[in-house]
Amino acid sequence: MIREVNEHEFISDLVNDKYNSMTYEGARVLFEWYELLEESNGEPIHFNHNDIRCEWTEYDNLTEVLELYDHITTFNELRDNTIVLEIPESDGLVVQDF
Repeated sequence: MIREVNEHEFISDLVNDKYNSMTYEGARVLFEWYELLEESNGEPIHFNHNDIRCEWTEYDNLTEVLELYDHITTFNELRDNTIVLEIPESDGLVVQDF
């Protein structure tokens, strides 16, 4: 069963998930990324907020990310290892877990 969602539903599902700590801003950046991915692939993406919760983490800043990954020391190294989405007008990042 495939569930189509709009931006509001996508963000609401992620922000209201009690096991997820994603902010509205982080969820919005992630929604935009998935929309671009759909457009570039020409195929719909099956929405499952549980999968997204397990695959992505929002961080307040780069320092918070670097504390978790001993082998990563710079933003560029992080980008070389995974997908990093910057949250506009903040230091926040949404990072695909690796």
